[in-house]
Amino acid sequence: MATVDAEKKLQNRVLHWLVDDLGYTYLGNLEDIDNTPVKEELLKANLKKRGYTDDQIKTAISELVGKVNNQSDTLYQINRSVYSLLRYGRQGAMDANGHRQTVHYIDWDDIGKNDFFVAEEVSVLRFDKVTRKRPDVVLYM
Repeated sequence: MATVDAEKKLQNRVLHWLVDDLGYTYLGNLEDIDNTPVKEELLKANLKKRGYTDDQIKTAISELVGKVNNQSDTLYQINRSVYSLLRYGRQGAMDANGHRQTVHYIDWDDIGKNDFFVAEEVSVLRFDKVTRKRPDVVLYM
């Protein structure tokens, strides 16, 4: 019991540090909700705010969610492809002038244009769609 109390105190200290000192938005305790690794509505709102079109946003989110939910590749391959998207963005189709607009999930040049969120006890349905895992603290960007 003492270990659980100590872990909860540490978890609360981390949450307060992220929210109070670093300015993260607290999403709450998400234990009773079947969550997904990508909060699509939050990502969509941020991409919209940064000036991407609805079509670009829909395509970019669809590709990211598809890679995150990939069950056929190895964990290494999945992490590598998701990292690549997050780090370098998703290239769009070439326009008439030969340019491609890249949708950047994270604005690496102006970090202030990103939104930062934190949630606790995030219940996530596993691939078997029956069992759940529940990390103590999850960061969303």
